[in-house]
Amino acid sequence: KLTLTTKLLYYTGIPVTTLSMRSLTLNLSSNEVETHRFDVETDDYVDRLVESAQIKVYVMAKVYETGQVWAEEGALSLGLPSLTLSMISDDAKVNKKVTIGVVLSNPLKRKLKDCHICIEGPSKLKKNTVKLCNLKANKVLKTQIS
Repeated sequence: KLTLTTKLLYYTGIPVTTLSMRSLTLNLSSNEVETHRFDVETDDYVDRLVESAQIKVYVMAKVYETGQVWAEEGALSLGLPSLTLSMISDDAKVNKKVTIGVVLSNPLKRKLKDCHICIEGPSKLKKNTVKLCNLKANKVLKTQIS
């Protein structure tokens, strides 16, 4: 019997939720090999993501005839949206306002809603959160922030 479980974890390794659990019973002859594919679709996890999340995959196989158990785990890397920041102001100086160019791409097949960018810097620059427009599926947002 083969069991595959996918879990969403915080970056600390603490589980957030189980995304899926699938089991499959195989009848294999000696030295026989079978390959099975288990897909994790975007819709299975995207609404449950937390900041800096990772998806862990746990596989367990049990041979009923011998009682042997094999287990393995791995991590899936999530593709992050591409974010590019650039200085638009030619004369950036201490205590002077600057303009920053922002290019954000949405790699998903769904609209990103309630987008924000948080800008921080050294010294007297306080944390500044700027609301961006919603970003349609597979589109790129280009804007400037002063």
